[in-house]
Amino acid sequence: ALCRAAAPKACVPLIEDVIKEGIARPGRIYGPIIAGLLDKRRRPYDLLRDWVQAEASTAENCEAPSHIPFVRALEACRRSKDIEAAYLVLDAFDASRCEDHADLSREISSIFARSVRFIVGAVSSKQLPSTDVKEVAFVGRSNVGKSSLVNMFLGRTKAAYVSKKPGKTRQFNVFDVNSASVDSRRASSVVDEASPWSPSGRFRLVDVPGSGYAKVSTDARDEWKVFLREYLSTRANLQAVCHLIDSRVGIQKTDLELFELIGESGFAGDVIIVLTKVDKKSARA
Repeated sequence: ALCRAAAPKACVPLIEDVIKEGIARPGRIYGPIIAGLLDKRRRPYDLLRDWVQAEASTAENCEAPSHIPFVRALEACRRSKDIEAAYLVLDAFDASRCEDHADLSREISSIFARSVRFIVGAVSSKQLPSTDVKEVAFVGRSNVGKSSLVNMFLGRTKAAYVSKKPGKTRQFNVFDVNSASVDSRRASSVVDEASPWSPSGRFRLVDVPGSGYAKVSTDARDEWKVFLREYLSTRANLQAVCHLIDSRVGIQKTDLELFELIGESGFAGDVIIVLTKVDKKSARA
């Protein structure tokens, strides 16, 4: 009833009483209230920050967290086109130490990768697009599962070509995400958003060729290293580099060379380590 009345101030004492008594997980209370307020086109950012703190301070003997309140809150973020609220919901999810769920991943993709457009397959810096849009690059050795992760990250099945043979990505494939109407998932159809998101959440994803593939010539590998070093050191709009590592075999020589190359380039953004193929590890491993 308080949600339908869009009365966030009246919700606060109720939330505090329930959380204090340890009756339920914070998500059970905050999730529906925040979803209701977002559907009313309210911006309950203070309440969302309270949710984050409540999840972080939950007692260990409290019931196990559920993904459902977070999914419902993200659905409301999508309906209200509120990216800032979605980030705060994800902060609360992270603080809850809840296990990931496919429904949550799908909802994240539907918010943060609403449209995907392939721009260019670049083999030199001259072919790269302008630096007016923030970028994130995915790097890793060949056959680490990079294309599969790119597709999962973007919520698409064929954005990046997936092959059973390593070394298929031979160029810097650049994708424009949340830019406009053309979506690679829907071929060349045009779908304009009736009311745009604010902020748009636009960014570019760069799928970098896998390193260390034996069947590539030495000259080709050297050219790739020069291009990558130049890209990392001069691309002012590059915000983060996701370094993918096969969890089944751990850090290899090629990975160490990549670490060294990133360090030598002077790249000052975030370097994020991503473990892949965890689902393919044996029970003994």
